Order: sequence, then structure tokens, then C-alpha cells
Amino acid sequence: MLGDFDPARYETERAAPDGMRVPISLLRRKAEASEPRTQEDAVAAPLLLYGYGGYGISMEPMSRSVRLSLLDRGFTTYAIAHVRVGEELGRRWYDDGELPKKKNTFTDFTACAEHLDAAGRTAPERLLGSARK
Repeated sequence: MLGDFDPARYETERAAPDGMRVPISLLRRKAEASEPRTQEDAVAAPLLLYGYGGYGISMEPMSRSVRLSLLDRGFTTYAIAHVRVGEELGRRWYDDGELPKKKNTFTDFTACAEHLDAAGRTAPERLLGSARK
């Protein structure tokens, strides 16, 4: 264990792609007996949706301690939208986000935000978005 970091306190899951559905990696703290996680809890606390698309680079959910710090400070979930132009789903996924199809990277990010809302993981007023190329 490094400092206060204990990997047993966190969990990740990844949505499986189906057709052109965009995979989303979800990083959140494991529910503890003293911290029950309910639908109301998920909607009440902020969720950060991050999107990175560029140069075929893939993102891993546990690669930065700043993500864990957000979870320890009240965010329910740190979500990564694996938009087209990364290499998570191969070369075709990358090509479908390059010019002249660059628009797909933006619509993918929006679709992920809408999915997280529809799935009850957050509410629009609690969703924060950050994207980078």
C-alpha cells in the first residue's frame, strides 16, 4: 500500500461495446457498510466524465492518483468515455474518429453523458465533463 492508497477500496467496470456503442470505464469506491450507495446517492453527488481522443492512445481508469483523490472527496464516479480515435477497439475505431469523421468523437462523448444520466448514475446538473485531444 502506498500512503493511504488501498486498491481494495475501489472498483472498476467497463461497459461492453455493442455495434457503435461507446465503451465507458467507471471508477468508483466500493460500497462500504457505513457508506451505502443508492440511486439517490448517485444522483446527488457529482460524476466526472472524461474523454480523451487522439493519436490512437488508450486510457486506463486506474492510471492516475488524482482520479482516486476525487472519489475520496465526494465524487461518486470517475468515468472515461473511450471515444472513437483511441485504439481500445482497434484500428477501425481509431479511423472512425479521424478526419473527415472527427465529429464522431464529440457525438460519442455526448452519447456517454446521456447514457450515464439515463442509467441513473448521475443527473445533468451533477455531471461534469472534461475532454482533451
